[in-house]
This record gives sequence, structure tokens and C-alpha cells, in this order.
Amino acid sequence: MAPKTTKTFADIVAEADLKAIEKARKARADLEELKERIGEYAELHDEAAARVNWLRAQFQRGNANAATAEEFALALAAEERAKYLAHAHTDQEDKRVRNAERALPPAEKKLASAVAAVLADGFLKGVTVLSTLGKVDTIPAESELPVLVVSQDKPTSTPFNDSRSQGWAALAGVSGAHLSGDVTLTLYRLPAHKDLYPPRVGKHLSSNGVQLLDPSNLEHAHTMTIERDGMEVDTLRVSVRSIANPDVAPEDVKPLGKRAAVDPELNMSATEAWMRSTARRHDPRDYPSTDHPGSVVAGTTR
Repeated sequence: MAPKTTKTFADIVAEADLKAIEKARKARADLEELKERIGEYAELHDEAAARVNWLRAQFQRGNANAATAEEFALALAAEERAKYLAHAHTDQEDKRVRNAERALPPAEKKLASAVAAVLADGFLKGVTVLSTLGKVDTIPAESELPVLVVSQDKPTSTPFNDSRSQGWAALAGVSGAHLSGDVTLTLYRLPAHKDLYPPRVGKHLSSNGVQLLDPSNLEHAHTMTIERDGMEVDTLRVSVRSIANPDVAPEDVKPLGKRAAVDPELNMSATEAWMRSTARRHDPRDYPSTDHPGSVVAGTTR
């Protein structure tokens, strides 16, 4: 009889990732099917309209045999019907498409993995750091504690790639060199272990080149802690403005935070940087409003 194997918490997290990836693939397949249905109604209308236009052209040339009056009337009715159906489904489906796109689960965990790598480097002594895009309901065994899980529930964003943020893009390095978005930190520990103290988290991330959306939030934040099966579970939400993409060569990633002291342009908001970079090429009236900096800095949800 084969010996019974016990799954580790890392194995359980890996399985949750696989399930989440499959769920994401299905969601994207459903979205593509929805878009195809919109296209089908639009195509039917185009075909019906083309038929009517062809008949009209034939009549204008004097070709009375192109269609009878009844056939022409049917073609006109078919075109009108297709037009209303196309408009109705386009309006309805467009809303559904937008909602589906906003609700798309992540199919990767680039942001969570990048943050986990930073936290694994000297944040808490003896802690195992894992990353996931899935939902993990199981808790680790006491012998595995402490364990810190970095999870993300939205696709990773790559800031500074928007055509409107050319100022920051020029400073950030190659396209996709930085990642942004929200992650959730969950620390499973015994009461004797250090807790997930928000200011300590913010200080460690910032000192390792991670730009937070609002560093002051972690200075005043409180960790949510619950007791579960004799252990304590700390949870903290962190909004990352920029972290180096580990898939990009280090020499292609410019550490924005560390250069800010020597490059005053880096202390500007993204909108201000964009405005300065385009000042010589565009009319000032074309600049985006500084009241909406979120239109330039992508990928940070609140």
C-alpha cells in the first residue's frame, strides 16, 4: 500500500492558482462569445442594408426586373428590422461587455509575486511567503507557521504605458517595466509571532523601491486580526503605485523612488510630468485636467 501523502499549505495554494486560472480562462471565453454575438447582429444589419442599397441602385438604372414591389418592400422591412435588433443588442450587450470586462478575474499573479519577492527578503524572520491569484480557504498547519500569503483579485496593471503619460513613461524605462494594483497580505501566525504591523510593511516596501499609492495610509492603518483554530490571522490591503516587473531586465527598470532626490521631475504627479513632456508639442488647451490624475496613473483601484 502506497504511503499516504499530506499536502503542504504551499501545495494547497498552488492548486488554488490552477483553479483560478481555469476560472479566468472561462470568463474570458464567455466575454469573447458575448462580443461575437454583438458582431453577428451588426453583420445581419449590414447585409440587409447592402441588399436595399443594391436594389435602389438597380432601380435608378432603370432595371425594373431587379425585384418586384413586394420583394423590395420585404427587403426594406428586413433592413429596418435588422437595424433595430442590432441597435438594441449593441446597447444591451455593450453594457454587459463593460461589466464583464470590469469583473474579469486575473489569469496571472505578476503583481502578487513581485510584492511577495520583496517581502520574502528580510521582512519577517522565519516567515514563509507565498503568492496566489486564487481563493484559499484552508489554513496552514501549526508546524508551517508563520506563513504570509500575498494575493491579488484583479489583473495586474502596467502604469506609464498610456499615451497620455509620456512624461512618466520616459522616466520609467521600457514598456511594462513597472507593475501596479492592489494586493492583500494575509499572515497566519501564532500569538508569539510578530504581527502584520502596517507601518512596518510600508517601510519595508518603500525602502526596497516599491512606490505605494498613498504611503500615509499604512502609517495610520489598522490590521484586521481574527483568531482561528488557535492561530491569529492578520489581513492588510496594500495599494501599489509602482513596483519593478521581475520579468524585465533590471537594467531596463529605472527605480523611480530612489531617483526622486536627484531628479526633481520625479516629484511631480503623473499628470504634471505628462504636461511638461508635451509642452513644446501641444497646445496647452489640450492638456488633461489636473483634477483627474487617475486618468493618467493606471491600475490602482480603491
